[in-house]
Amino acid sequence: MPKLNVLAMAALLAMGISWFAAGPDALAEVRRQTPPQAFSSGAMRSERVLTEIRDVLVRIDGRLAGIERQVAGLRTLAASRRDAKPAGAAHVR
Repeated sequence: MPKLNVLAMAALLAMGISWFAAGPDALAEVRRQTPPQAFSSGAMRSERVLTEIRDVLVRIDGRLAGIERQVAGLRTLAASRRDAKPAGAAHVR
């Protein structure tokens, strides 16, 4: 059994040496990549963040304007119903 371990280690060592002796073949492909977000300047990051914040605020402003129009419509509807109530009608809750 010990001879088998020694023989296996010698075979692995020979394979490793032959692999390294074959030469440093680098078959890698060079690609241009955009720099990571962490390496962009503070001004570039803050401009993008401020643009996103502006877009969100514009959306919120539009939604609030729609809500204000609905509330104004409900107020005029309620006022017209109060005015249209007959004078002798009993008030029921």
